[in-house]
Amino acid sequence: MNYYRILEVAPQATLDEIKQAYRRLARKYHPDIAGNSARRRFLHISEAYQVLSNPLRRKEYDLEIATQQRTARSTATQAPTNSAVSSPSDFDADTYALLKQRVRSAYNRKSYAIAVKLADELALQFSGHPTANRWVTLTYHKRGQELLQYNQTKLARIYLEKALVAQSRDTELISAIRQDLEQCERSHQVR
Repeated sequence: MNYYRILEVAPQATLDEIKQAYRRLARKYHPDIAGNSARRRFLHISEAYQVLSNPLRRKEYDLEIATQQRTARSTATQAPTNSAVSSPSDFDADTYALLKQRVRSAYNRKSYAIAVKLADELALQFSGHPTANRWVTLTYHKRGQELLQYNQTKLARIYLEKALVAQSRDTELISAIRQDLEQCERSHQVR
């Protein structure tokens, strides 16, 4: 997911330009205005704004994108070696390891929005893999907790519900997610 494309701004856009783009798109795609079919788009717009409007998180995101582009260029320009061409399963293992490392790196940096994106990509390419599902559960849970801290209970609930659906077998983690969902409900009732 390219946050700059989502907000329809250039990578060198100023904070004011990002803010203006977010407000324009949020008005256009807000579920109360555009209907429930726009909910996913609105979620992506909000996520992109949260990352790009925070200078530290934007810098981390820009570094992650630059790393991905360098990796893609170097992979595309590598000449075949004298050894036999890798089998598809070898390639899949390498790809899996790389994606998992990127998810872990973003997670450890507490860049949960980026970690969610990468975990989704991991689960998409390796659907059914237990570790991929666990990373999806972990990243969605942490993102939900992060949103709860900022009193964004509606978005937090979406992420926490997705964490539950990710089919992790970790009962302790599932219990923690349910507790956070209960906190969402309590916070929502107080308002």
